[in-house]
Amino acid sequence: MDEEIKNAAEEVESTVVNDAPAENAEAGKKDLGDKIEDFRDKAADKLDELSDKVEDTFDNLRDKFNEKKEAAQPKIDDAKEKIKDAMDTPDTTEEYDEADIKGNKVMAILAYLGILILIPLFLAKDSKFAKFHVNQGLIVFLMGLVVWLFSKVNHGLITWILDIIVIVFAVIGIINAAGGKAKELPLVGKFRILK
Repeated sequence: MDEEIKNAAEEVESTVVNDAPAENAEAGKKDLGDKIEDFRDKAADKLDELSDKVEDTFDNLRDKFNEKKEAAQPKIDDAKEKIKDAMDTPDTTEEYDEADIKGNKVMAILAYLGILILIPLFLAKDSKFAKFHVNQGLIVFLMGLVVWLFSKVNHGLITWILDIIVIVFAVIGIINAAGGKAKELPLVGKFRILK
């Protein structure tokens, strides 16, 4: 394919017109023009052929992607359902006194901020709402501690993922506490450390 184009280009380059007699010069120009036109046609045909191949390859790739996507869709839907179920945790807010919730939101938020958990642990021990979030925050703190210890042994992608999970749990807890909700964290919220 490329060899034909190269040969046609060499033919055009090898045509010499300037040293020929006048009557041959016109014939040489016409011959050169024909060769250039022939070269242009061959190049255009090759470009069309190449464009068709690229388009066919793209269509094949798109079809394979769609087949894989359709095959994976049940698994994706199942994973979405599991995530939705994990996020749908019990909300026990109505069991708490409204005044307790309003007066201890800041303490509940502090429960998710690492070592600051000690503040609500000791200063708001009579608050049922704060105690709920201290329990949740203590679980998140212990998870973070385990991840930190694990990171001393293994630096890598798993440690980053675990760090992100701990941060996500803390953020969810802070959002719940700031919203005055006593909603368990996904997966780990059912555990009770404090009574």
